[in-house]
Amino acid sequence: MVAMNKLLPFVFFLFAMPAFAQDCGNLSNVYESGECYEKQLAQTDRKIQQEIRTIQQMVRKWNPKQENSAERYTIDKPLAESQAAWKAYVEKDCNLSTLPTDSFAQGGGSGMVMRACFAEYYLERLKFLRGIRKDTAETIKAYPN
Repeated sequence: MVAMNKLLPFVFFLFAMPAFAQDCGNLSNVYESGECYEKQLAQTDRKIQQEIRTIQQMVRKWNPKQENSAERYTIDKPLAESQAAWKAYVEKDCNLSTLPTDSFAQGGGSGMVMRACFAEYYLERLKFLRGIRKDTAETIKAYPN
């Protein structure tokens, strides 16, 4: 019986685990789904910002020449410009995706669709930036200073 008492919390965790990783679109109402997407979006945004900082730090460490040097390669400006352009695109594209729901959705329906759209794009951006980080690491390895 003692072994069962120790095993019970573990078994509960295994069965409860899928509930923690549930799809936001399968919740009971649009408000819960919207909150779920909002949390997912915030978490993914933090990961995106971390990827950006990691890429910037990798390049700075690889090429530590003076900031004002014409020889210094920097990724900061192109990365910031790309991020700003991407955010503007996502905002417009997600606004477009909510137009059909705006006409008939009541309450939080269109807001949930907007958050779902943002969450999808943010996950794609995170994957893209992870690829950039991987490519940057390979380039640095191939061309050490």
